[in-house]
Amino acid sequence: MIAPVGPQSRRGGRRRNKRSTSLFDRNPYLATILDPENVRGVKIPDAITLPTGTWTFTSDGNFTLDATGAGVMYVMPVLAVNSGTSTGQYAVITQSSPTSGNLYDTLGPVPPNANISNTIARLRPVSGSLRVWSTQPAINISGTCCSFYLPEGSTSVALGGGLTTFNSFTALPYNSVNHMADGGNARWMAGDPSEFDFEDVGGLTSLAGYTVTGAGKAQLLGLTPGVSGIGVAVTGSNASSQCRYRVVINYEITPQSDVLSFIDREPSPTNQAWLSGVNEFFVKSATSLFAPLASQAASAVPMILGRIGTSLATQAFSSAQSSFGPMSVRGRRPANLELLM
Repeated sequence: MIAPVGPQSRRGGRRRNKRSTSLFDRNPYLATILDPENVRGVKIPDAITLPTGTWTFTSDGNFTLDATGAGVMYVMPVLAVNSGTSTGQYAVITQSSPTSGNLYDTLGPVPPNANISNTIARLRPVSGSLRVWSTQPAINISGTCCSFYLPEGSTSVALGGGLTTFNSFTALPYNSVNHMADGGNARWMAGDPSEFDFEDVGGLTSLAGYTVTGAGKAQLLGLTPGVSGIGVAVTGSNASSQCRYRVVINYEITPQSDVLSFIDREPSPTNQAWLSGVNEFFVKSATSLFAPLASQAASAVPMILGRIGTSLATQAFSSAQSSFGPMSVRGRRPANLELLM
């Protein structure tokens, strides 16, 4: 019996197998780094294969600039282990005080960390993002913003003696500067193997994020080992104006024993090719960490593709015409627990 012949290509008369070009299918770990808000439920594909779950922390709020139109916001994902705290050096989100008059103060008003100690035993960040934008009418928006990435354990020397002026942020090794009308965008990813370790969720101050000096106007001197962060600094904007911010951080977690039946767990995947693809991305195209997020511009990833280069594009994206955003995230993903702050 001769099987029926399916549709044929005009080139050579051979049937083509349709291969997925979805970024999530090709490399979900890279997909969640590039689009943390839409690609959730992803785990770090290293050698740890224990059953784990996922959790997403989100926070939206206002950020008030000082009388000179300046301000800075930091996000340090691993500090979620300090469950429920609202103390600057131990908080996931820290912003400068609107009365500081400069960029020294990193101990201003901060949203509290999620109170997770009753449900989560250990965690490690997978991906994250920070967006800051002006609430002023478009015609009135002024100023410049610098989106930056602070590598794990950055010392005072690496930070140029401390982050106190706008120029000190633009001198960081990973940063991008643009007009405030375009807003600030920063993505987080693990930049050191130590950041793949699970951290115990403890009390209010189990892990300090950074060292400071000074009273009232604290100068960020350096990061604690195992801690990295992202942020946006603003200068020359509308005096005492308000900005909006949105933070999204995806975590891989192990739950407390008394809530095991409430949180879905599956073995954490192992895939060296995914890790290699992300490492190559970080080396070749770190500035893409500050490109517009997919939720703002659907064309962000084609631009990133051009920066990464042909080899990684072939590996992780399949083609430079792959679409990106919610519609391109195909495939079944693990259940994800989200806490909206």
